[in-house]
Amino acid sequence: MLVLPLSFSSRNPEKLSALVAAVGSNAIAGTIAEATSFTDKFWIISQSQT
Repeated sequence: MLVLPLSFSSRNPEKLSALVAAVGSNAIAGTIAEATSFTDKFWIISQSQT
């Protein structure tokens, strides 16, 4: 099985610790700037607050 590194980003990366722990050792959390330097391809997912 191929397991790639995964970076989660947020304005408040400290709030992502539970998500990173659930994903496993290949996941990291950081700022948006850190995530954009992590790779040359990324997804932008935004939560709508209605």
